[in-house]
Amino acid sequence: MIPSREKLCSRAVRLLPALVLMGLLALPSLVSAQQTGSVTGMVVDAMNGEPLSGAQISIEGTQRGALSDARGRFLILQVPVGTQTVRVTYIGFGTQTAEVNVTAGGAAEANFQLTISAVALDEVVVTGTAGAVEKRKVGSSMATMNMEQVQDKLPIQDFGSALQARIPGVRSVGTVGGVGASRELTIRGTASFELDQRPVIYIDGIRVDGSQYEWGNVSNSGTACCSFSGGAGEDRLSDLNPSDIERVEVLKGAAAATLFGSEASNGVIQIFTKRGRSNSPPQFTANTSWGINRLRDNIQTKTYPKFRGPDGFQAWDANETLIENGLIGTMDLSAQGGGEDVTYFVSGAYNFEEGSVKPNWQKRGNLRMNLRWVASDQWTFAINSAYSRNKVLSLQSGNNWMSLLGNAVLGNPRSATEEEPYGEPWLSVSSIKQVDTYSDANRWTGGITTTYTPAPWFSNKLTFGMDNVDDQKSRLLPFGNYYTYVGTVGERNLGYRRARTLTADYLGTMSIEPLFGLGQEVAFGAQGFWETSNEQMATGRGFAGPGVTTVGGAALTFAGEEFRETVNIGLFAQDRISWRDKVFATAGVRVDGNSAFGENYGLKAYPKVDVAYQATQD
Repeated sequence: MIPSREKLCSRAVRLLPALVLMGLLALPSLVSAQQTGSVTGMVVDAMNGEPLSGAQISIEGTQRGALSDARGRFLILQVPVGTQTVRVTYIGFGTQTAEVNVTAGGAAEANFQLTISAVALDEVVVTGTAGAVEKRKVGSSMATMNMEQVQDKLPIQDFGSALQARIPGVRSVGTVGGVGASRELTIRGTASFELDQRPVIYIDGIRVDGSQYEWGNVSNSGTACCSFSGGAGEDRLSDLNPSDIERVEVLKGAAAATLFGSEASNGVIQIFTKRGRSNSPPQFTANTSWGINRLRDNIQTKTYPKFRGPDGFQAWDANETLIENGLIGTMDLSAQGGGEDVTYFVSGAYNFEEGSVKPNWQKRGNLRMNLRWVASDQWTFAINSAYSRNKVLSLQSGNNWMSLLGNAVLGNPRSATEEEPYGEPWLSVSSIKQVDTYSDANRWTGGITTTYTPAPWFSNKLTFGMDNVDDQKSRLLPFGNYYTYVGTVGERNLGYRRARTLTADYLGTMSIEPLFGLGQEVAFGAQGFWETSNEQMATGRGFAGPGVTTVGGAALTFAGEEFRETVNIGLFAQDRISWRDKVFATAGVRVDGNSAFGENYGLKAYPKVDVAYQATQD
């Protein structure tokens, strides 16, 4: 039955208030849409016309921006109407800007052809500058590394090897040759024979545990344990997945202490992971690589087969008997993209690496999720979360009476026997190979960053984050084999280490437009971190017979525990004055309080002054 005209009019009258209310609610968004437009375009290499993926495009004075996709294209929505300056930066290329006229509901176009910059003075850096700034304005020594460019040239299994011989002044070399083992990582050489030389490590603004020391001697008497694998230890930087890293910035020298505290006097390494791309469909990337590890046959035992032991046994050459092919395998899957306001990067990876001298391997799994939400022109939120599981069967090496290669190389071939084919001085290689030494680490690193920009010239950024490492280490000396200091009764070592770092960081920046050729950028903020490390060790020695492998099953047991805590709080301010965009003078100071100073040490000030001059401009 069709309703009458009177009933239809009556219903319309009843619905009229609701329709008016809906119209009022939609009015702001309609007005906003009429007051904004969009900017689109393409970024290519000026030399060959190839699209540049991952270039950073931003609208100056706003929080609107995007990254170019695999085709080099970009789209920025909700750009305020009027004349706007579009800025493009890409590591290794010169920065370019272009002015566009944005109309309400319209789409302005800006295309860019970037040229390679030999000295990369236009690239934007963050480390040691109290906010993002062009490298040419920084007077202190800095270096950057694009991880994707490194991985395009050769496969990278861990972060430490990615730094090797690629940044001037940065030394990153393996100390024992085993996979998963610690690396010597220093900036500008060794400055002390006793103090830690490793620089401070940050990931996406969060301070992380970058330790590589061998822990275990935690009792006052030193009897709880030992050096699990000869003093080398496992490197916590090997927990990272290189494929998740976008770029690395290295700040050299004492200038780092002004912005990162007293413990940063050895330098700072900041790691920035990949982000999603605005207005981009999901882009999936799958990589897999396989290869082998193999040492060169230059072990100093090539003359051993010329000698025979007292029973006529011919000594072995370690080059022929210890060096093997070690399998390497990597599988990596990632997805990135985003809409108008929310971008994402998600990845998962598995890495397996076997040492050339066995037994020695590393198995690592990684998961990461990076989200970014541009809530408005004033508010931006970013969340980073990463988990890793890293298990290492450590090689017995280093300055260790159980060193596998040490016993083979330092042996006397004239005393070689079938049980000790290299004439080993302390232990037979066959007994050392039966020692199981494991490190099993679970790690989570995450943080949230909030950026508030009430005005184009004033920005505030607040970061909270945590890095948590749970590491379990174990070593078993089987019953029946002879081991120095233990004999043939066997020993079990078991240790737990929990390291936690909490980071809080506030940064405020203000920029003043140039007047008579003089411009000014002021930065101020506060930074603090709280580090704790709890280590627990237990040792069981003296098993009743074969098959007993637990600490509780031993005749003698020892235990020890150690706790360390460091609290650091600092305030800093920095002023950068520029003249005609060619001369840049920066002065800053940080007042730092560190619990390691002691109660009577008080606060320490770290001043900083530098000058940069750009002789030529592109």
